[in-house]
Amino acid sequence: FCKRRTAYEIKECDWSSDVCSSDLRSDKFTALRAFAIESLGELREANPAVINTLAKIAERDTNTEIKKTAVLAIRKIAVEDQDVENSLARVFKKNSDIELRIRVLEALGDMFSPRTAELVSDILKQELTASQKKRIIYALYQIGTEPELSLIIDMARDKVLTDYIEALLSNSNTDILLPLINNRLRSESNDTIINMLESLSAEIEGSY
Repeated sequence: FCKRRTAYEIKECDWSSDVCSSDLRSDKFTALRAFAIESLGELREANPAVINTLAKIAERDTNTEIKKTAVLAIRKIAVEDQDVENSLARVFKKNSDIELRIRVLEALGDMFSPRTAELVSDILKQELTASQKKRIIYALYQIGTEPELSLIIDMARDKVLTDYIEALLSNSNTDILLPLINNRLRSESNDTIINMLESLSAEIEGSY
């Protein structure tokens, strides 16, 4: 196994076989494998072989912590790749670990993937802390099209999140946000959301 100490030295290893080797999947090699996977992410190079290896680890490895490390490495590279997006979506759907699922959403958000919004409704069925919800909201905000912004508005029902959401939305694309606000105000029944949308609308209108 490659035991070099820097990311650029790890690059010179046969990581495609080293990191995935079944001989190195015992618990005693977990930390060493995690270091190698982290190092691949630190290279931040859109090398198809590296990305495919990380996606394979995230999807197929049986160790949840290794999966999380691989997803984080993919996020650091953040290349837009349909196959990787599909692989991450499968990781999300096949695993219930909240931290792993949030890391997948964050990686997809950094990739500006529409799959992010598709997956969010499922994780919101789980018991989440305010901090975890904020990470999900920011992943949606990164993309910033109407489906993502609409989901963010839905999450403003939680009064703990309202100020955070309003601050984010005030910095989003007003050409997308203002028509969405106007449409939502015509049908919205939740007072917390209505108050936030009215505040945003006044702020946007006042800036013109």
